[in-house]
Amino acid sequence: MGEDLAMPEETAQGARPADLLLTAMGAFFMIRPSVEVPTETLIDILGRLGVAEYAARATCNRMVDRGLLQRRREGRRAVYSLTAGSRRLIEDGTPRIVDFEPCRTDWDATWTLLSFSIPEARRAKRHQLRVRLAWRGFGRLRDGVWLAPGPVAVRGLLAELGLDRHARAFVGAAIDPTDLDEVIHSAWDVEALVEGYTAFARRWNGGYADGLADDLVRVTRLLTEWRLVIRDDPRLPCELLPEGWPGLDANETFRRLYRRYDPPAQALFDAALAEV
Repeated sequence: MGEDLAMPEETAQGARPADLLLTAMGAFFMIRPSVEVPTETLIDILGRLGVAEYAARATCNRMVDRGLLQRRREGRRAVYSLTAGSRRLIEDGTPRIVDFEPCRTDWDATWTLLSFSIPEARRAKRHQLRVRLAWRGFGRLRDGVWLAPGPVAVRGLLAELGLDRHARAFVGAAIDPTDLDEVIHSAWDVEALVEGYTAFARRWNGGYADGLADDLVRVTRLLTEWRLVIRDDPRLPCELLPEGWPGLDANETFRRLYRRYDPPAQALFDAALAEV
């Protein structure tokens, strides 16, 4: 679940149908490599998640148009499966979501600095680069200058977008008179991260899940909301974060509930497939 999965601007609680479907693709399609899911099953799953049928159908069509789902006719019905592109995105993004650690304990005191200047004629590529950099932990220090803690490989990303000739990357340590606290608050919205983690833990520890239909809905909502909470978190070094960082409590909440909800959710997905 890579950068395309991180693009929606909604809050975690206001996840769009596309967010929910992308989560379902990563949670249920990926571990069943040859699965083809009928339209009726996707509409049923999205319906459980509160998505109206017309919106569910429109979302499936948009996923096909974006190259994230492929559709095949099987008699009078359509079935959907992952594309090569969506598989790559999910393989890239899933470890960051499921195995996420909210701060770095092994920081080597270095930073990756990326400087780029991209012509206005290629502004779409520039936007893609910014989205992908944010997903990889970079923050915007100033126009065209992005920063990430520790060494981060960027050659492949730049080459994939055809922007390798427009960028320069460096790895090094900060020296005096640099104020790292000021740099961090300039490059990342630390207050928003605190609010997001605090709200996530309060919501999921406060009985919210009890009001959801079943464990398939619970794990899909849990994964979606967690992904939207952590998408802009660069995993800063623990030593540079304030004491009592709320990401630690939120991460423990996520892991505990994911272990509880995922096995029965997988069984419910298999049952939904068998009903069609």
